[in-house]
Amino acid sequence: MNLSRRAFFPFAGLLVAGCTTYKDVPPPDPNYEDVPPPDPNLGNSTGINPFAIDLYTQLRTTTKQNIFVSPFSISSALAMTAGGAQGNTLSQMCTAMRFAGAAEEPVGHEKFAQLMLTFTAKLRESRPYELNIANAIWAQKSYPWKQEYLKLVSGKYRTQLQSVDFQRNSEEQRLAINKWVEDVTKEKIKELFAK
Repeated sequence: MNLSRRAFFPFAGLLVAGCTTYKDVPPPDPNYEDVPPPDPNLGNSTGINPFAIDLYTQLRTTTKQNIFVSPFSISSALAMTAGGAQGNTLSQMCTAMRFAGAAEEPVGHEKFAQLMLTFTAKLRESRPYELNIANAIWAQKSYPWKQEYLKLVSGKYRTQLQSVDFQRNSEEQRLAINKWVEDVTKEKIKELFAK
């Protein structure tokens, strides 16, 4: 998919932000806690590990400085976005993100849910640490979102769609998104979107 950032956001009417923090996230779907313990190969079966290698390979050619990215954050945010895609768009997203699922669910949303549960609960039982995960979706309020998609993002990705008016209040929404990102990253990212 060769859409620039300027073309993609108005076209999609959707903004997804993902970062590794877990603050003010709505409670999960009750079925979320029933996700079975993950297999140790989830990094490969979700496509995160191959995607991380591809991403690093691309980024290291553009800078001589240290690189810090979260392939899990990027993959989970785009997997959530892919949950609303179909046809050629879905196929291209799956190829680019290295999602390795079955034809009926090429993104593997269940595996992402298992991985999130592992990071936020299962591993903490044996090794105490702080890892926060938050995903957010801001979408044009006039768009008729399907209930299946809303259920997917609340159940598997533990977030809810925020209906906002980008068309009339884009600057206000930009500031709100930047504030949310700043809060959930504990002020590590202060202005995700410049004016």
